[in-house]
Amino acid sequence: MARRYHGAPVRASFIAATVSLLAACGPDAVVEHPPAGTLDSIAWLQGTWRARGDDGEVTDEHWTPVSPTTWMGLNRTRADGETAHHELLRMEVRGDGVRYVAAPSGQSRTAFALVEASESEARFVNPGHDFPKWIRYRRAGRALTATIGGDDPDAAAATWAFERTGDAPALLELGGRYCRDGGTLRVELAPRADRAVEVFCAGFEGEEGAEVHLAVVERPCDGCALEPAACDIGGGPVRRVNGRAVSEDEGACLPPRLPALLLSTSDP
Repeated sequence: MARRYHGAPVRASFIAATVSLLAACGPDAVVEHPPAGTLDSIAWLQGTWRARGDDGEVTDEHWTPVSPTTWMGLNRTRADGETAHHELLRMEVRGDGVRYVAAPSGQSRTAFALVEASESEARFVNPGHDFPKWIRYRRAGRALTATIGGDDPDAAAATWAFERTGDAPALLELGGRYCRDGGTLRVELAPRADRAVEVFCAGFEGEEGAEVHLAVVERPCDGCALEPAACDIGGGPVRRVNGRAVSEDEGACLPPRLPALLLSTSDP
């Protein structure tokens, strides 16, 4: 949800915010952090969500678990049938709590700390970031409201009204060629009959190397050709792809079949 911010650039480095809150009381109260090592307190965010804008834009957001301590997400906005903006998202458990890490297309990764969590609300903050400084999700049944804001914790700068359209998408193995060239991972997928694909990927900093999130959106196509894709993974070798441990061969290439978040659309 750290997306375009109506033109505001993302310049801050990958930082983790530390915020102290008074612990709340009562069974339905907001808590400072979920138990260490679990994402159970915000499990209601998993799934597929869609928001429609007045200008005809459609924004889809997907959240799916890739390990007990990590989720991957994809946010994609389409205008006139084309992807206008996207970002890879990551929810991860660290020693001091949960972090929401956003990798908008062409911009730096930014981490937000989960500071409030309940059965229907989650709030993430990074007071050192230029904008946004906070992200909030609120769920009511099949409706999900996502809001971002700046210095004022009560003033929303932008809001998305999502509706749940499906469960968390599954990870499926896709064949292709996946090779690292410095800080870039080049992705060439095996052809899929009568399907056009868009590939979205990003590298996130892990303890032993890069952890790559890979998502593929496919749609019907007549005589289309696959185009290679690339993503920024930073320095160091790739150690995991969508939660699976991998190793590079001597040519800095990964196994020919990897788990990907595969999403299908009927849009032409």
